[in-house]
Amino acid sequence: MKLENKIAIITGMASGIGRAAAFLFAEEGARVLAVDIQKEAGEEVVTAIREKGFTAEFFHRNLTDLRQIREMVDKSIQMFGRLDILYNNAGVDFPGTVLEVSEEDWEKAININLKSVFFSCKYAVEQMIRQKTGGVIVNTGSVASVVATPQRAVYDTAKGGVLQLTKSIALDFAEAGIRANCLIPGIIATAMTNVEGSVSAPPALEGTYQPLGRMGTPEEVAKAALFLASDDSSFITGTALVVDGGYLLH
Repeated sequence: MKLENKIAIITGMASGIGRAAAFLFAEEGARVLAVDIQKEAGEEVVTAIREKGFTAEFFHRNLTDLRQIREMVDKSIQMFGRLDILYNNAGVDFPGTVLEVSEEDWEKAININLKSVFFSCKYAVEQMIRQKTGGVIVNTGSVASVVATPQRAVYDTAKGGVLQLTKSIALDFAEAGIRANCLIPGIIATAMTNVEGSVSAPPALEGTYQPLGRMGTPEEVAKAALFLASDDSSFITGTALVVDGGYLLH
């Protein structure tokens, strides 16, 4: 098993990519602290993981609150004794050009998509340094981390920040044995794209926008997250792993 006896926090795990990652990490031997603001859905995921005979605990938290982010890391130590892997996956889409985004919109989008990632990394790195055992951080970015997407000004800003934050952490804490990498998913069949359960490409995504002719699945992204979280990527840090079906080729 690729994550045997590892302790992993996964955020945004009540659905989509995070849900798939929670199952996969647990199946690969990790003890998972599953964190989400959606209490009922998160508990259902953890129950399903346990029914398969794997170890997971649900922790209901709002990660726009710094106190609750710190509590998340503390909970990992309280329950499992340490923290080996942080997978920051929580995030929301937020449409609008700069003309359409209000200050309130800006703060909401940045708080969820960037601030929560920044401070989750901060508290996780502090713990990993205290442990003196190194650790792994995986952050979910987006193709919007790399290229501009139409009418997504604040989303693009936040996801661009996630990629640069990941690189900064990788550079600053390599000597402490901490690796940090960023996943760059393309268009994935999740609730965020309003097409969960189907991978057929809508007409707008065919051809030019999606060379492989379909959307990705949460499970495909979760496998990439597993690679970055495991020792299979032990000499990889500060990079962006693109899982986009060729979207960025154009």
